[in-house]
Amino acid sequence: MKSKVFGYMLDSDECKTSEKSITIPDMSYEELKALLEFFYSGILSPTSKHTRALYLAADKYEIPYLQEVCRDHLISSTTLSNVLDILEMSTIPSDNRLKNWATIFIVIHMQEIVYTSKYKLFVHQNPDLGLDITQLFVDALKSEFGYTDQQLRSAIQPKP
Repeated sequence: MKSKVFGYMLDSDECKTSEKSITIPDMSYEELKALLEFFYSGILSPTSKHTRALYLAADKYEIPYLQEVCRDHLISSTTLSNVLDILEMSTIPSDNRLKNWATIFIVIHMQEIVYTSKYKLFVHQNPDLGLDITQLFVDALKSEFGYTDQQLRSAIQPKP
């Protein structure tokens, strides 16, 4: 595995002092252990509970292969209960593939998701993502049912 960031850290004068160590303060011992296991094996356990931390570390430390593996794992393990977290996480490294997957998943499961308090809080904290979901939903209605803007307006307009 290659990481320019780790390469710079290991080549720095600080690392060449008597300590010969680097500090990674944003990872727990278990997460760092999972990262090192991935470096040695190139494999992420399908049951890994550290996928989120590894995904974020892959972005921060520029480890593209790890980011791809974590993305694939997140996609394959998406559920109604974690999809909002996955969508929010996709914005940290600006991962359009993961963002698109999560947004489509939400639109497909719109009825189960949008009436929850978790969704209400999510939209409050992530208004741009809420807008993306709404736009995709409207586009899907137009595409699937051939609705025009006028038909959508009249369908939801209160009747006198």
